[in-house]
Amino acid sequence: MKTLIINGSPRANGDTAALIGELQKHLKDEIIVIQTYNVAVQPCTDCRYCWTNAACALQDEMQNIFKMIDEADNIILASPI
Repeated sequence: MKTLIINGSPRANGDTAALIGELQKHLKDEIIVIQTYNVAVQPCTDCRYCWTNAACALQDEMQNIFKMIDEADNIILASPI
């Protein structure tokens, strides 16, 4: 099984990261953690390119994230409150 964890916290060593670390101890197989604070993703411009194409007109790191989402068996969203 492949688990994708998306960490929405800007703090690499904060409480959210600590909880993710603890969770990882209990998960098996492949685990991928994305630190959203460090990912270069542009906002959607509503160009509607994706309506007629199987991709986004913006070529950034989100293309890799889409692939990881498609391949993941489990997706966990972690965010500070």
